[in-house]
Amino acid sequence: ILCYMNEMNVSEEKARKKIQDMINKAWKKINGHCSTQVASMKPFLNQAINAARMAHTLYQNEDAWFWYPG
Repeated sequence: ILCYMNEMNVSEEKARKKIQDMINKAWKKINGHCSTQVASMKPFLNQAINAARMAHTLYQNEDAWFWYPG
C-alpha cells in the first residue's frame, strides 16, 4: 500500500481500494483457471491455492503490522 501511495501519489484510502480490487481480480482469475484444469493437476493446484489463501488471511486487515517499519 505504501509503495502504491508513493508511486501514484494517492491517499491511503485510494491505495487500499486499488490493492483490494487487484486482490479480488486475482482470486477470480485463480478460481477460473483452477476449475478448468485436468485431474492430474488438482493436488498441485490445491496446494498452491491453499498457500495463497493462507497468505491472504495472514496479511488482510493489517495483520502483518510487525513488518511495517514505521
